[in-house]
Amino acid sequence: AYHAPSDSILVTYSGNSSISAHNISTGAQSPASAIYTSAVQLNTPRAIAADAAGYIYVGSDGLDQVIKLYWDGVTATATYIGPIIQTSVFTQNITSITVVP
Repeated sequence: AYHAPSDSILVTYSGNSSISAHNISTGAQSPASAIYTSAVQLNTPRAIAADAAGYIYVGSDGLDQVIKLYWDGVTATATYIGPIIQTSVFTQNITSITVVP
């Protein structure tokens, strides 16, 4: 997902339940470590989207819910806001999230 405040591409990694930001021009990870890692709150992330304000929405395959984070694009770590779509029969195996302006 494109993250406008940081001019970065956000990538989910299901193996370690993390999100990393990568420079859109070079592909280099920036900051050098993941902006968010949590197997408890972000178990097996699959889908990701970001809005213009810096909020990040992640579909967790392991928890079958969509969580909301905030990252200003400057600090090293994103802030956990909480689940916005709880576990239900309709959230199993989330594969896509789109933010509609």
